[in-house]
Amino acid sequence: MIDTGGADAVEAIKEATGGLGVDFSLETTGSPQVLSQAVYSTGPGGTCGLIGAPPFGAEVSLDVNQMLALGRTLKGIVEGESVPDVFLARLIVLWRQGRFPVERIMTYYDFDDIDRAAHDAEDGLVIKPVLRF
Repeated sequence: MIDTGGADAVEAIKEATGGLGVDFSLETTGSPQVLSQAVYSTGPGGTCGLIGAPPFGAEVSLDVNQMLALGRTLKGIVEGESVPDVFLARLIVLWRQGRFPVERIMTYYDFDDIDRAAHDAEDGLVIKPVLRF
C-alpha cells in the first residue's frame, strides 16, 4: 500500500516495480490529478482504466509523448463494461457468500437530505450515498 499523503505516488509505484511501472492502474476518484498519476504509474504497454466521474468540464493534461513512447492506453470504462445479466447474478452470489460486503460502502440519507448526500459524495466523504424515500 502506498500512502500518497507524504510520497509521490508515481515515484513510489515505480520504485516498488523496479522502475518499470504497473501493467494496469484504475482511477476511481474522479480527480484529474489522480488520473494523471494513474496514467504515469503504468509502464510500457500499460493500461489505465478510468471509472472515476469528475464534475462535468473537468480536464486532464497528459504528455502525448509519454503516451506514445511507452505505448500507454487510457480506457474509459462505462458501468464496468459488464453484461448485466451475468455480472449482477455473480455479485448477488458473492454477496450471499459474504464476499461482497456492499453494506460497508453505503451511507444512507433521507430523501430530504439529497443535497447533503450529493455534496458528501462530491467531497469524497462517502463512497455510495443511498437515498431512502
